[in-house]
Amino acid sequence: MRKKDKRKILIVLVFVVAGIILILAFWRTPWLLAMLLGLTSYLKHRLSPVRNELLMFVVAAMLGTVMESILIERGVWSYGQPGILSFPIWLPFAWGLACSVWLTLYSWLTGLKM
Repeated sequence: MRKKDKRKILIVLVFVVAGIILILAFWRTPWLLAMLLGLTSYLKHRLSPVRNELLMFVVAAMLGTVMESILIERGVWSYGQPGILSFPIWLPFAWGLACSVWLTLYSWLTGLKM
C-alpha cells in the first residue's frame, strides 16, 4: 500500500471518529456542535481536498436534512433537542461532513483523482 493511500485511509478514519465523538459530546449544545462540525469539515478539506467539495457539502447537507425532516414528520424517529423544523441545527453540518469524508473514501477506493 502506498504512503498516499495510507494517508487517505487515516484521514477517513480520523474524521469519521471525530464526527461521532463531537455529536456524542456536544449534542446538548447544538450551536456549538454546528460550529465544531463546520470547523471539522474545513480541516478535512484542508488535509484532503476534493473537487467541488463545497458544492457536494451543501447538496448533501440540504438533501440529507430534508430527507430526515420527512422521516421525522412521519414519526420514524425524533431528536432529543430538535431545533427549527424538527431537526437540530447541527444536522446539515453532520450530513455535509459525512459526504466530504465519503468522497475522500470513494476517491481512494476507485483511484479517481477528485
